[in-house]
Amino acid sequence: MHSDTPPGILLEGDLHPKVFAQGGSEHEWRTFERRRLYTNAFVISGNKVLLGMKKRGFGVGLYNGFGGKVDPGETPAQAAARELQEEAGIDAPLEYAGNLLFLDEGTDWAFDVKIYSAREHSGTPIE
Repeated sequence: MHSDTPPGILLEGDLHPKVFAQGGSEHEWRTFERRRLYTNAFVISGNKVLLGMKKRGFGVGLYNGFGGKVDPGETPAQAAARELQEEAGIDAPLEYAGNLLFLDEGTDWAFDVKIYSAREHSGTPIE
C-alpha cells in the first residue's frame, strides 16, 4: 500500500495517489468504520465528456458521470459497466481511473467511489 493511501483503500493497477486533503495530525488518516461502495464512469471524446442529469439520490439535479451502487457479488468494474449501460444505453471499455472517499453531512458512513473512464464507446446515448 502506498503511504498516502488511507487504510482500507485498495488501488487497482499501477496508480500513484495524489493527496488533496489530510485528516488528523502528522498525516494520520481518519478511519471509516462504515463505507458504501459506488462507481462513477466518464466517457471522454476529444475535449467532450458525456454527462447525465442526476434524477434521484445523492447529487439530484446535477450533472455527473454514470454510476451507482455496487450490487452484492458484483465487482466495481462490473457495476460501472452495468450502470453505464442502464443509465446511458452505451457500452465502453472502462479503465480504472481513481478513488474518491468522502463523508456527507448527516450520514454515519463514507462514500467509497471507484472512478472509471473510457475514450470510446459503442451505442447511441439515451436519456
